[in-house]
Amino acid sequence: MAKLNSVALNPESSVEGIWVTYMYDIELKIARLGNSKYKEYAAKLLAPFVRESRGKVLPDERLEKVTKPAVANCILVDWRNIQNDDGTEFEYSPEKALEILSDDKYVDLYEFVMLTSGNSEIFRAELQEDSAGNLEKSSSGN
Repeated sequence: MAKLNSVALNPESSVEGIWVTYMYDIELKIARLGNSKYKEYAAKLLAPFVRESRGKVLPDERLEKVTKPAVANCILVDWRNIQNDDGTEFEYSPEKALEILSDDKYVDLYEFVMLTSGNSEIFRAELQEDSAGNLEKSSSGN
């Protein structure tokens, strides 16, 4: 039998994001897909298309006009260790995130962000508490 807390999500990290490592030591701060901020942002972007479609299924290119900006503003919330070709670091901004996520050259990055944000397991409260406890023990020398 499982304790109810074992399936609880951490509401803070679901919206604020957690740091995960991508290729070549790139670190991405990713929030949970479907968090309240994402839903609100996407609903605002989607409203004109819904009125226009009158209940019909929206084409993929219309959905992308909603999804990618919402992901860039509410799911991929920060990054570290991403550099230009000249070695200078990219500063995170939702605008820069949208530019990168919209570029077909970086489809694997976009897919990683989407898969990670949809993995509810990494946003579990109990899992994060255990990780924090392990960090405290290892940093104290025990």
